[in-house]
Parts: sequence; structure tokens; C-alpha cells
Amino acid sequence: MRIALLATLALAASGSALAASIETRAGAIVLPSQPPSSVAVKPCESCTLVLVRTSDKAQYYINRQVVTLDELKRRLAGRPDAFVTLLYDGETRELRELFASIY
Repeated sequence: MRIALLATLALAASGSALAASIETRAGAIVLPSQPPSSVAVKPCESCTLVLVRTSDKAQYYINRQVVTLDELKRRLAGRPDAFVTLLYDGETRELRELFASIY
């Protein structure tokens, strides 16, 4: 399994902002019951736990389709090996988008 922690530059509406992303599997994350809260992510076995804040602004996707947080949790249940990417603000650690691939 390939787990990567990447730092990228993203263009925001007000200019450029430092963005960060974590690529991992669904079994390495704990989704919140509802926003505002945090997503807990352990990017690798020896990595420190990362907390990414969630809000109503966060967007969730499964196979490129927008879904609700509840739908995401329901569809990821029982699929610990599903591939997940979190895109968040590197300065505020606020989640922008979470992408899951389920096939």
C-alpha cells in the first residue's frame, strides 16, 4: 500500500494559500459524527496522529460524486482498504475536500 504525505500549493479565491494533502486508506481515518469537529488521520504506522478540523464548508466525494458526510461514512463502513485523500489548509488545518475511491 502506498501512503504519502504531500504538500502542495493551491490557488484560493483570495489568492494562493498553502494546502496540504494526506493520501491513506479508510481504515486509517476516524470521521466525525458531524461538523464542526475533526477528522483523525494516522498517515502511516510510525506517523503521529494528525487532526484536521471540519466545518460545513468541507466537501466530500466518492468516485468524483459529491456526497454528504453521512453518506461517506455509510459507504466507507466495512471498506478499510478504500483509498482516501484529504485536502486541507496547511495553516489552519481546516478540511477542504475529502475524496474516497470505492470500486
